[in-house]
Parts: sequence; structure tokens; C-alpha cells
Amino acid sequence: MTTSWARAVSFVLLALLPWTMGVSVAQDQDETVDPPVDTRVGSNERVRNLLGTAWIRSARALIAQKDISPQTFQIAMSTVEAAVTLDEDDLDAWNFLLDISMAADGLVPGSRELVMRSLDNITRLSPGNTVARYARLREIVDEKPTLEQRRQ
Repeated sequence: MTTSWARAVSFVLLALLPWTMGVSVAQDQDETVDPPVDTRVGSNERVRNLLGTAWIRSARALIAQKDISPQTFQIAMSTVEAAVTLDEDDLDAWNFLLDISMAADGLVPGSRELVMRSLDNITRLSPGNTVARYARLREIVDEKPTLEQRRQ
């Protein structure tokens, strides 16, 4: 099931890639005309938002399964990570990536780094979020268990 899902995601990515990169739009088969810059930029942003939303929705569907394997966590984390690269100011996406990464901690390599990256971005986007700030502080302290290591 994960192979077919990964193929479907790859197909969607390849199909939408030309629009996300601002490729020319063909009016006739022989003639290619660039759209006005403001239209192209607006459509790129719209496509990026739609693509990011679709990726997050797909990751939520994966996580909602009954039995979640480490591979499923890895696919979901990679999918949401791709979504946040499209819009690095999407606070909800960063919160979701934090949730997945915390749930996958110990199961998936690199999940601990994603927890810190998510917390860094959540505190960047929402500086008044004391829960995220304390969680970030707790993660820093947990990384270095002894006083000597914390001082370095």
C-alpha cells in the first residue's frame, strides 16, 4: 500500500511541477506565450497552497490508520516536511509536523531533529506561544543530560 501511495504522490508532484516553477502556458500548439508576471506569481502561490494542503491532508490520512508502521511515519513526516518547504510560514503545518515527529521519536531516524526544527519555526511564527518555548527549552535540556555538557 505504501508503494502505490508513494507512486501516487510522485505522479502528483511531477504533474504539478511545471506550474510551481512558472513554466510558459501554451495557447496554441505552435505558439507559447508567457502569462503576465502578476498572474503567474499569483497562480504559483495558489498552486503551492493547494499542493501543500493536499500533502498535509494525505499525511493526516496516513496517520489516521489503525496500525502505523515506522515507514508510515517516515512517509507522513516527509510529506509534511515537503509541505512546509512550500510555505514556511504555515503555523498549522509546523504544528502538525511537530506532532508527527514527537509521535515517531525513537521509531524513525531524524525525528528528533524535526522536533527541534518544528519548535524553532513555531516559536518564530508565534513568539508568544509559551508552550512551544518551554517545549523547545525542554528539548535543548534533554539533548545534554549533564551540567558539564549543558555549559558547552
